[in-house]
Amino acid sequence: MKHKLSVLSALLALLALVFVFTACGDDGNVSSGGMIKPRTVTIYSITGDSTTDEAIKQVEDALNKITEPLYKTHVVLRLYPESEYEEVLKAAIAANENGDVSVDVDNSDSVTADTVVNEYGRPLTVYPTAKENQLDIFLIPEGVENFDYYTKTYLNYVDPDTHETVEMGGVAFDISSNLSENSEGYLLNQYIPAKVLDFCRENSIDSASALYGIPSNRYYGDAEYLLINKELLEAYNYTYDPATMTDMYAFQDFLVDLAADCGPGKSRPDTIPLYNTPSMNLVSVTGKKSVVAQCVANNASVASGMFTPMNIFAIPAAQKGMGFVSAINVSGGIMPRVTDNIDFDTEFGAAFVYGNASTVEKYADDYYVILNSVPLIEGEDIYKGIYAISNYAADYVDRCMEILVCLNTNAEFRNLFGYGVENMNYMIDEETGYVVKTNDTYEMDLETTGNMFLLMQNSEMTEEELVLSANGWAIAKETNNEAIVSPYAKFVFSTAYNSSDYGSATYVPMSAAVPQLEMLYDEIWTWIAEFPTYVNPDSGEKINTFNEYLLVLQDQLNNNPYVSSASSADRSTSIRQQYTNWYGVTYGGAPA
Repeated sequence: MKHKLSVLSALLALLALVFVFTACGDDGNVSSGGMIKPRTVTIYSITGDSTTDEAIKQVEDALNKITEPLYKTHVVLRLYPESEYEEVLKAAIAANENGDVSVDVDNSDSVTADTVVNEYGRPLTVYPTAKENQLDIFLIPEGVENFDYYTKTYLNYVDPDTHETVEMGGVAFDISSNLSENSEGYLLNQYIPAKVLDFCRENSIDSASALYGIPSNRYYGDAEYLLINKELLEAYNYTYDPATMTDMYAFQDFLVDLAADCGPGKSRPDTIPLYNTPSMNLVSVTGKKSVVAQCVANNASVASGMFTPMNIFAIPAAQKGMGFVSAINVSGGIMPRVTDNIDFDTEFGAAFVYGNASTVEKYADDYYVILNSVPLIEGEDIYKGIYAISNYAADYVDRCMEILVCLNTNAEFRNLFGYGVENMNYMIDEETGYVVKTNDTYEMDLETTGNMFLLMQNSEMTEEELVLSANGWAIAKETNNEAIVSPYAKFVFSTAYNSSDYGSATYVPMSAAVPQLEMLYDEIWTWIAEFPTYVNPDSGEKINTFNEYLLVLQDQLNNNPYVSSASSADRSTSIRQQYTNWYGVTYGGAPA
């Protein structure tokens, strides 16, 4: 059996090699005899402080057992601790810009596979030695600022005579054509969602603009679901129609009626009407819950216009969500019980839970399951683990793309790069089948070393990660398909304090405002609960409607110095104005 498998592997390798021979037509890759030239490609990335040169060489040798027969490409790993990485990267860029990197003579027509023979007279493939500072594939340091810096502005400089900025661009090559049909990277379109890939472009709302890197595919997080108790719904004579009852508001009347019967001395003293509060699809510039934020629909896109951060009590979608919770509270005097651990042994009418695509099937027997809010992909999810190809590899971009394809589609390559060599850097637990690290001589960040969905299970995974990875990450991929990218994914928020801001005694710097805005959010449901007993302090009269009460809360927040400063349209450093200015520069204002 082992012999048959090895033969099959060899045949597949030969087929792949034939494909490479026929697909690569660049003159820098093909010798005068029509054969693919042996090529050496460097990969720059970040490794742990404890990683040894010996371990890197062992991984490198193992990787080349894959890439050499498949692509006739030799890979050289240049891995550095995070504290050194950017310094090394910048030195390599400088050397290439100054012309200090040796000419790649070993890849010229004078050195081909048939110029060196072994003791039997058969030709040997000779791979050129990687040049000092040869920069081919490199990991872009984490963060949208670094992405924009290395891909768009790194080479810009200020002219000493005119004092004007000369725009020379970045050091990353535009690989958009290398993902088109019949090209080396076309397969990646099946692995990486377009909505994520687009945020690695020059313009994230233009899918035809320059593409500067390949992100490491990963699980972006759970969706929010609403569970509705089937038995209780029927007991209250509410008919569930999947065609019309597709959101939480379709069940509001049921929950209001149920809440009226819940609590001490009522017909359902032990029944909980609702667990947890809805997220209301709120998103802030920091990625955390805040009272200065914006609501995003489940199909939201930055291409649809601006998502101006504002007082959430002024946002219609948020007002509606708050009204949903208030109606249940007013009916029974019971606010939703907020907990991370729902007691399924108790009877409850509904619950907001976070989960993945398996959630529907998990609870389908006893509950109707409604998708309430899709996962949100934040900038930190996208701009971590992006590999780019440098401009200095322009003559053999297709060969570099083959390596990036391998990193994202070949499980053996991906796991070698992430974990190291089996029985040298890790072992497989015989009982669990998990990867167990045996030493720290090769330490890599698993989130920045390729496609997460090719990753072998390991002993340090969370319970959720183990469940998701158990079936080849199929559920994770399905959940990702529902996710949307935050409209603030590329927005870089600054807490800098402008001197002009000193003109207002009530204005506070954003560095002080942001944590306060997040703390205020934790209070909003307490404020909502106070509606039934709220009395206007000026008139002494009770507020009649919840909408009137929302206006009161909106005014109270507007008068809060943290909220007013963050949502100000007159201060350049406010959250609102920073975003407005950035959107105008980045996307030319709000699309019609």
